[in-house]
Amino acid sequence: MRSGNDLKFTQHNGWVDCIVPQVDDFEMLVCLY
Repeated sequence: MRSGNDLKFTQHNGWVDCIVPQVDDFEMLVCLY
């Protein structure tokens, strides 16, 4: 994201949770796991 911040995440029972800041028009979030 344009903020340049890393997102903190947790893993539990095969699920990954994270809180994503507001995404505006024409922005994108790429999640690699």
